[in-house]
Amino acid sequence: MVSPSIAWSTVAAVAIGLTGCATITPPAPVPTPPTLVPTPPTTVEPVEIVPRTVRIGQPAINGSLVFVVRGVRRAERLVDEFDEGWNAPPSSDFIIVSMSVRNISRSAVFFYPSDQLLVVDGTQVEPDDSSIWPRNGQGEIQPGLTIHVELPYLIRNGIQPEAIMVSDALYAIGSPGSPATRVELK
Repeated sequence: MVSPSIAWSTVAAVAIGLTGCATITPPAPVPTPPTLVPTPPTTVEPVEIVPRTVRIGQPAINGSLVFVVRGVRRAERLVDEFDEGWNAPPSSDFIIVSMSVRNISRSAVFFYPSDQLLVVDGTQVEPDDSSIWPRNGQGEIQPGLTIHVELPYLIRNGIQPEAIMVSDALYAIGSPGSPATRVELK
């Protein structure tokens, strides 16, 4: 039999040995977040956005359509492919605007000649619809296709048009405040 003092001293030695083997590590320090110093607001100078001037021969994008005005000519008489003709009233001329219209969207777009307005003395003039002009191009333009149109406008003799306002009608309807794109003719 083992004496009680030896038993207790063995238990004490084992306890001390176990305690000595265990190391207590202090908890890892928790990093402190960096102090955020507010930066003073920067001042941004307002920038005036000036639209690019589009001229004859340059592309003018409006909505899903790209317009390129190819030329402008004056005529006293319109003639169709059947040799039918219409004369301009006295003291007036037809201004004929030739342009190509390309659909750049992924769906068909309807082209409305009546939405292409000629600017004359600051006033917008619709194409002349009193004459049946076969080359006005009204209709649907399939994706990626281009049509060529000639739009007649009836104006007073001697007046030079300033510009034409080209428009994808559905774009203008769907986006209030989306103006037509101006193409300078002078």
